[in-house]
Amino acid sequence: MPIKTPNKQAACMVLKIRELFVRQRTRTSNAMRARRAEPGITAATGMASIDKPIAILRDEAEGRHLDVDQTVRCDAPMSA
Repeated sequence: MPIKTPNKQAACMVLKIRELFVRQRTRTSNAMRARRAEPGITAATGMASIDKPIAILRDEAEGRHLDVDQTVRCDAPMSA
């Protein structure tokens, strides 16, 4: 197998970094959707629909605004 040129190596590196960012973005959006689904706020999958539930959370007139007391704190100890 021939040695890759510096330009080819750079192109491969850019592609791998892009793939990493896409995986991280997907993981983050899935985690956000899962956290919103716990109190019953659901949305379609995909990046195009990620802003809609955020708008619902911010809209107090909707009556679904989450209070801090209703949410579970991330640093709270888990009970067995």
